[in-house]
Amino acid sequence: NVIDRLWHGHVIDFLDFYYRAESCLPLFVRIGRNGGECHWPAFNLADSAITVGVVLLLFDTLRAHRETPASA
Repeated sequence: NVIDRLWHGHVIDFLDFYYRAESCLPLFVRIGRNGGECHWPAFNLADSAITVGVVLLLFDTLRAHRETPASA
């Protein structure tokens, strides 16, 4: 992110989505002239990869703990 800010002046590795809906989820911004679009919170690809990795590590740890036989 620091390199992006220095090189481009802003961060570029994130996803930014808008969706059409009658009403937005709480805390989502309503945009457009008629308010027909909602802004899904932007998220960073690196942060998403770290989150997925941590969840997979936790899953693997719990699975390995369950498979370990109890000592007598």
